[in-house]
Amino acid sequence: ERLGERPGAIVDQEGHVLGRHRGTYNFTVGQRRGLGVPAPAPLYVREILAAEDIVVVGPVDTLRVRTVVAEDVVIHRWPVPTRGTVQLRSSGRVFPAAVRFDPARSRAVFALREEAPGVAPGQAAVFYQGDAVILAGTIVETAAR
Repeated sequence: ERLGERPGAIVDQEGHVLGRHRGTYNFTVGQRRGLGVPAPAPLYVREILAAEDIVVVGPVDTLRVRTVVAEDVVIHRWPVPTRGTVQLRSSGRVFPAAVRFDPARSRAVFALREEAPGVAPGQAAVFYQGDAVILAGTIVETAAR
């Protein structure tokens, strides 16, 4: 109620308008239910462009990522190893990954050894070696490769 309505478009990956919404704040990456868009196959929220009031949807395979970039990284143990596991989201799975850490930019790039579904900017990435937390940051970017 306090946010009010911020209507916008629900679009596919090519930018074709499939429907309308009453506010991007009603959606989360990976969401399937409640989109209100008829389609021959299930659609999922891929991306939320809040500044433009756009929700981008696509098939489930478009949610999978292999590269995750985190910023505002906090180091818990030094030196940072190049291999370990990364947990994506607070209750998400742990994925084997290699990491490139740039201390000057407080930025880490994780190369996942397997695809991770539904990872979105704003979520947390925590890098482990065994049970030890090595570093943690906020996801700012993802990519399929």
